[in-house]
Amino acid sequence: MRKAIFILAMAVFVARAAEAQDRPGVELGTTLGGTLSLPDDGDATVFLGVPGAGTLLAFPNLYVTLFPSPSFMVEPQVYFWFESEDSNVIFSGMMQLGYLFTPQRSGSLYAAAHGGYYTITDGVDTGALGASFGYRALVGEGAALRVEGRFRRWLCEDCQLSDVSVVLGIGIIL
Repeated sequence: MRKAIFILAMAVFVARAAEAQDRPGVELGTTLGGTLSLPDDGDATVFLGVPGAGTLLAFPNLYVTLFPSPSFMVEPQVYFWFESEDSNVIFSGMMQLGYLFTPQRSGSLYAAAHGGYYTITDGVDTGALGASFGYRALVGEGAALRVEGRFRRWLCEDCQLSDVSVVLGIGIIL
């Protein structure tokens, strides 16, 4: 819970900085795509999601991208799921920090690093670290499209897992 509060506090802090920019400072969106899960034991699994391929495998997510400067982006991502029958809760939060190489153009390549946390009520929890590379295109004044490739390594001792994702992001600029 402390990690979720920290992520939200960072998002609010960066949003205040983004408000000072003369260009759109906030993008809100969702993703669709797929994830190839690569356990160290070799039994790979493909997950597809619409919306999906966000914080955890191909589960749906929302993202908020904040631009404290034209090139720098901060992107908290969150996934929450509750199942009433067994009272299971899954929470995943990631924080992605990225750099747009040509922010003055309507389209820009970008690179990002991300880290986060995943927990389930039955005691499974782990951190994750990764990197991504993508292309972000502004569509008119109010929308953005992204194509992104990601690699992530889950840090738990028991899971021994990496994943590779291809993501299409669809966002609106606020």
